[in-house]
Amino acid sequence: MPKLPTNNTTVSTQNNTTTVTLHSTPIVQFDDEKIVLRNNGYNTQTTKRRMNQVADVFGLPYYITQLHGKWWVTKKTRGECVEFFDGIAIPRQPR
Repeated sequence: MPKLPTNNTTVSTQNNTTTVTLHSTPIVQFDDEKIVLRNNGYNTQTTKRRMNQVADVFGLPYYITQLHGKWWVTKKTRGECVEFFDGIAIPRQPR
């Protein structure tokens, strides 16, 4: 089973919402209904990689790619690809 690195990443759960923080930025928050992705302006390979690792570890239905300097979020449940923006919210379950 994949695991998240522990040297710069923390996971906490409060009120049924799980937050994954990279350094001091909460990069992924999710509950039973939605997933919120944030990079706080840090468009780095490390941030993108960690977001994808979070999806793998927690079985979340998305992955982040990059093309020509822009980040894209692919929703695995629908195959839909949308441009990433800080704070993007995607449904956890297919609609």
